[in-house]
Amino acid sequence: MSSKTPGVIWTHNDDSDDPFLFAVHTNGSLLARFYHFSSLNDVEDMALGPGPSNGVSYLYLGDIGGKFSANEVRSSVRVLRIPEPTVSLSWASNPHLFDSFANVQSFTLTYPDGSFDAETLMLDPVTADLFVGTKQNNSTRIYRVNLNSATNNQTLLMTHVATVSFDDASGGAISANGGRIILRNEDEARMWIRCEGETVAQALARGSFAIPVIGRPTELNGEAIAFLPDGTGYITISDSTIQPPIYLFPALCSLTAIGTEITQNPQSVQVGAGTDVQFTAQASGTNLTYQWRFNNADIPGANSPTLLLTNVQPSQTGAYTLFVSGDGGTALSSAATLGVTILPPIIVAQPPPISLAAMGRTAQLTVHVQGTPPFTFSWTLNKRPIIATGPTLTLPNLQKANAGKYRVVVSNSAGQAVSGETQLKVLIAPALFINPLSQTTSVGGKVSLKAKAKGSPKIAYQWYFNNAPLAGAIKPQLVFKGVQPAQAGNYFVVVSNAVGIVTSSTAGVVIQ
Repeated sequence: MSSKTPGVIWTHNDDSDDPFLFAVHTNGSLLARFYHFSSLNDVEDMALGPGPSNGVSYLYLGDIGGKFSANEVRSSVRVLRIPEPTVSLSWASNPHLFDSFANVQSFTLTYPDGSFDAETLMLDPVTADLFVGTKQNNSTRIYRVNLNSATNNQTLLMTHVATVSFDDASGGAISANGGRIILRNEDEARMWIRCEGETVAQALARGSFAIPVIGRPTELNGEAIAFLPDGTGYITISDSTIQPPIYLFPALCSLTAIGTEITQNPQSVQVGAGTDVQFTAQASGTNLTYQWRFNNADIPGANSPTLLLTNVQPSQTGAYTLFVSGDGGTALSSAATLGVTILPPIIVAQPPPISLAAMGRTAQLTVHVQGTPPFTFSWTLNKRPIIATGPTLTLPNLQKANAGKYRVVVSNSAGQAVSGETQLKVLIAPALFINPLSQTTSVGGKVSLKAKAKGSPKIAYQWYFNNAPLAGAIKPQLVFKGVQPAQAGNYFVVVSNAVGIVTSSTAGVVIQ
């Protein structure tokens, strides 16, 4: 059926008859006759639709059958591609005999896996893929090729994409919107529904349903079948040496408007706050658009079958639905309820029972919390509230007053959690407040060098004589009795703890 000239049906001679193409009015009258000047063996079917040039309609003539009525199998077939000519709806205004087409292109198509007889040629208007369907008992093998980028007289390898349980296919068609597919033989026809985004092979993999044809004995050699361009039905015509009738079958509903239907509803979920949630729904129909709604209000940008919500919060509790619009009307999914549970706080990490930090430095105490925000943090020092409202307590320039026992209470509307107690100890580097003094004594006399320091934690002393450490001299006071000349020299003490180190002044010892 021509979409370029409404009311025109294109048909052809079969088998070894003269290579004519005919333009026929839907009332059965002959409008024009063209000669394609091609040496063909067995033209069995034709298709009409898009091709390499945008906006141009092409006729595809399928030399795909057995040679000269012998039902032979072939390893390759031929297809002619012809720009559809303009035809008037008046016989007197059209070419009648031996008028040729312009710009006829020929392609050789090779089967990848054997030799076959075929009588079905279909064109997908969505992808411009061409399909050849074999004629076999009990099954029809479907092969695909795309000619859009092919050049004249090129040989192309077809791809086997489907095998359909259908006997002796003699013709087929795909609707103008690509949403329906038909295969027929002499006695029956079946239709497949193709959903948006599906390939022809995916549609053929599903079940089909029977549609009416006249069949034998009234319609002998019934082979051709085609959709009306406006989707209001389909026509059939048989192979006959006399004028065969054209049968019109109105559609129960527009074939260009496959009913929009929800095939899978989204499911309700109950999750904790902060979780990611995904709702999915599916619909069938053609030219579908999607819009998710929350409590009956459109969600901006939510225009696919899947809705992803990240880090959900209690404010997102409610009903979610998917509104689908297509050629066949609109559909609304059932509501999926999202429940968001407010989880009480749980402290999953906290400071150790004892924390050490040096005076003058900065100390930090941190808790890590799980649950549903927002949280409130209440810190205490020695059970008394302090000004601190976050998960991390920062204490700069530590002083003795900062030492003590810290704890935090974390709360939200669902409950509270109390951290363990952390004792912060402020460490003080050693400081000398008594330095050793120089002394003079005589041989055999006594020397007493004394130093005194304070600090936290515990401090250690180490005395030095002439810059060398004195073994065992680790007390604040260094005493020598019965001194000898060899003990004369310079003495100092090094005081240290975990925080720091300090060296005393040097005390000279003179022995006379």
